[in-house]
Amino acid sequence: MGKTAVIPDDKAQTGGFMDLHDEIEELMLATTDKWLKGQELPEDAILQTFVKFHKQVANFETREMLGTTPVKQLLKEK
Repeated sequence: MGKTAVIPDDKAQTGGFMDLHDEIEELMLATTDKWLKGQELPEDAILQTFVKFHKQVANFETREMLGTTPVKQLLKEK
């Protein structure tokens, strides 16, 4: 007896590994949300840097105000 799987419209495939992928993604997003709120902050320096940069990227007001100014020096030809 064969089984048929329904592939969700927003996915390329389905199955146990996709379920695991989705659970890991949900965990990562929930963990990041906590960190951005200052909860359960990581002790690892690399993850602390991730939180710092994520906050900078998510600050749309400052990004709009600064525009391309912060990268102009990097873009100059030497």
